[in-house]
Amino acid sequence: MDRITRAGAQFVLLVTVFAGLWITPAHADEARCFDETGQCISGPIRNYWERNGGLSVFGYPITEQTTATVEGRTLQVQWFERDRLEIQADGAVTAGRLGAERLEQLGTPWQPGPNAPAGDGCIAFAETGHQICGGFASYWRANGGLARFGYPITGEMMVELEGSNYTVQYFERRRFEWHTEVAGGSTLLGLLGREVSGVSVIPPDDFDVPICCTWAVERGAAH
Repeated sequence: MDRITRAGAQFVLLVTVFAGLWITPAHADEARCFDETGQCISGPIRNYWERNGGLSVFGYPITEQTTATVEGRTLQVQWFERDRLEIQADGAVTAGRLGAERLEQLGTPWQPGPNAPAGDGCIAFAETGHQICGGFASYWRANGGLARFGYPITGEMMVELEGSNYTVQYFERRRFEWHTEVAGGSTLLGLLGREVSGVSVIPPDDFDVPICCTWAVERGAAH
């Protein structure tokens, strides 16, 4: 009787595993589309986008997935308002080095910092000589740290963005911005995907609806 029970349990386990293997790829390949930009996400990029913060972290997709050369490697990539997601040769999805790329575009490539000892509430990085402090340091720690944002490649600075002045800091992959108008002060991520790619977001009334996608309309502010 124990043998029969054990065999039955093993059969159920095998059925469950194979069912999971059958179902998962179908979900992964299903397109999720956004009427705000007329673009869709699917496969590994969709999975990464959904599991790592979605709209508030990456913004809407602003291009389709395509082949591009990134730092000498040919990859599948897709641009978002705040990021560029890349599928590496081993299948892993990573974020692009848009912070460094944006500084290059501006003609102010990053330079090593003074490599000073960390101040109160700060984290120092000998790799770049810069440190992060206060709210930026808290956000960096709580939202993925080195893997998500990379090292700081500037100190804090005041810049004008869309007609207003903000304290910002560049990291290898992102730009942190301190917005005092949000809940009395909050760290937001810059729209580097838009800035580096130069892609303009087409207003919803001006694009043709793609026939490829099952529409999952997402509402809410892009930033």
